[in-house]
Amino acid sequence: MAKYFTGIGELIRRLNAESKLLSAVFENRKRIEFTLADAWAYVDSEKNLQLLIDYGILHLEEGVIELDETYMRFFEDVLQINEDISQRTVEECVQQLQEIIELYLKERNYPDKQVTYLRKARRTLRYIAQLAVRNVIDLKRNVNDTYRNEVNYEVKRLRLEKFKQQTIDIAHLVRDTEQLLDSEDSTFRVLSPDEHFMHITIDARTQLKEAYYNLIDLQKNYPRLSASSGITTSSCQENQASQIS
Repeated sequence: MAKYFTGIGELIRRLNAESKLLSAVFENRKRIEFTLADAWAYVDSEKNLQLLIDYGILHLEEGVIELDETYMRFFEDVLQINEDISQRTVEECVQQLQEIIELYLKERNYPDKQVTYLRKARRTLRYIAQLAVRNVIDLKRNVNDTYRNEVNYEVKRLRLEKFKQQTIDIAHLVRDTEQLLDSEDSTFRVLSPDEHFMHITIDARTQLKEAYYNLIDLQKNYPRLSASSGITTSSCQENQASQIS
């Protein structure tokens, strides 16, 4: 049963009760999987672990533990540790998702093994979408902070050039993932009969489109970004994108 905090004091006590576990989950946030087996090395109390799940601080699904997105963003914002945008991690996850699908297809005669790959595909796709959204949030914060706080013009220009390229790179990765989901010829579609996977796919599409349009909006912050090097939209997105840019 879901629980809710009645005050900041209760929240702080709950976070402190399993601070070692929360630190470990946060520090390993770039991994695809931080399992329940991994967690036992840091847990002081099984009851406290369950309370973290009940309060929605942690999520446990199929033996994998994740820090809730709200707490993830809060910790990253306060610690200011995400200036280096991890578009490479997104690219690696997209490649890993393609490999998982290939392995799934090769195990047609072994349903139990296919179930394992299906679970990995669900987690990887969800992680890609969350990571893309988080990267955009981090990128927007970095750009805004640079405009507000950097007084040296040359340093500001160099930092904005770096963020401009990251904007383009992340946009390309988001579009690549969307094309993987949309392709009529993609073997990705063989996983669609799984209802859980279908819901995750719908959520991922929504998150990826939101991230992409936020990147189009962010492009306005780079006055020297030429049309030839900027972010482009597909024909089916032009009308919506023109309302944003």
